[in-house]
Amino acid sequence: MSKILKSYQIIQLAIVCLCTIVSHAQLLPIQDPSMAKAMCGQCSYIMDYSCKYLDTAQACKYRRNSLTFSHNSINSANELMYLKLVDTLNVHSNNISSLPAIGAGTMWKNIDFSSNKLTKFPDLAPLSKTLKILNLANNGLVELKGLDKLQTIEYLNLSNNKLKFLPEINSATHLESANVSGNYLSFNSLIPLANHLDRDDDNFVLGNQRLLTNDTTLNFYENYQAKLVIPIDSGVAGLTYTWYKGVSVYKITNTNSLEFSTIQKSDSGEYWVAITSNHPRLLNVVLATGKLIVKVQACQKLLSYEFNKNVNCDNSSISLNSIKLSNTTWPFTLAIENENKSQTVIEKGSNYIVASGIYSLLIFDSKGCSVKQENALVLSAAQSCPSVVSPNGDGIQDVIYLNGQNEAQVINKDGVIVKNISLPNYWDGSNNQGEQVSIGSYIVLRKDGTSEKLTVVR
Repeated sequence: MSKILKSYQIIQLAIVCLCTIVSHAQLLPIQDPSMAKAMCGQCSYIMDYSCKYLDTAQACKYRRNSLTFSHNSINSANELMYLKLVDTLNVHSNNISSLPAIGAGTMWKNIDFSSNKLTKFPDLAPLSKTLKILNLANNGLVELKGLDKLQTIEYLNLSNNKLKFLPEINSATHLESANVSGNYLSFNSLIPLANHLDRDDDNFVLGNQRLLTNDTTLNFYENYQAKLVIPIDSGVAGLTYTWYKGVSVYKITNTNSLEFSTIQKSDSGEYWVAITSNHPRLLNVVLATGKLIVKVQACQKLLSYEFNKNVNCDNSSISLNSIKLSNTTWPFTLAIENENKSQTVIEKGSNYIVASGIYSLLIFDSKGCSVKQENALVLSAAQSCPSVVSPNGDGIQDVIYLNGQNEAQVINKDGVIVKNISLPNYWDGSNNQGEQVSIGSYIVLRKDGTSEKLTVVR
């Protein structure tokens, strides 16, 4: 007891010295008019006659059991840091967003800054041997320093903030009540707190945390291996992860990941995870994540490709110089497909002789994935080549490719329109009724005014 008394006397002496130091700069303008008004009503003794200035020397020595500044629309309360010897400060339900550091020698025992706009609170370490009641509920705190230093704390309310982590509070041997609900705390913080408690009753509210993760969209490719991972409590023992798809249980694991050996389009959907612990004091606590929105796409996508081509009158020479896919597993097969669905397998960099026309590009990989790019290769005969179509079914020049855009008409030598056709397209020698036209000369007249001659033979 004598040691405690001696320590207390030393602290008091330090405060007296500090007050002596600041006595030469006594008047401090109070920044917030609402704060000035509240202080003038509560402790006018330490104000000047206008109630706009704080006498810092008097404030430093000011002793009082309790001061209440709640519900005053206060935005700035920096002047409270001079009131070192006040036991209780009630400052809840204002608009305070920040506070200066707590100075050495501050003797606060009970502080209530709940229902403000604080995102950070000053380091609590200077209050390690005096603070008994701390209420910071209903703020926006993302961190709280010095909590692990508090030795005399009895009541702690940190509910409804944005805390993701709490340090272990092994020093708080007198803690009788705590509420940390409404944060983003995982079992990584809750288990050490539960271990510290020497009772299991309603005085300790650890559960009902907010969703531990934000909604996240994950894109996968069909037929490939996939893994869903939530960055929560990896390595923490005794946890069970219940994976839901929609409202139904999908799978239960003891790790924070869910694996698919080959994910399918049917696996698309919204997943979320409920996490529980086998800790005897946390059996009723269920933590939940935000949604994992899984989208399974076709197993690959063609990003770019480049053909080299050399066109003459009889046929064309082509080679595929480059190809870029979004996702694939080697080896994969490339092929081109003509209008008759006939395919030619090609190898990148090799030359192939093919007829003029329009070809699609196809890719097949070892996972059974495929992608098709329509009209990837267009081969038009050289302008000086005769345009001849021989629609007799022998597979040679049965159709003729007509390039261009928009509409065109095929006109016979008598000036009669025999075929209306949209370009680019193939013509097989048929008229608008589907009948084969007579042999002879025809003109293709395009909408843009250009034309070309062609000959139908059998």
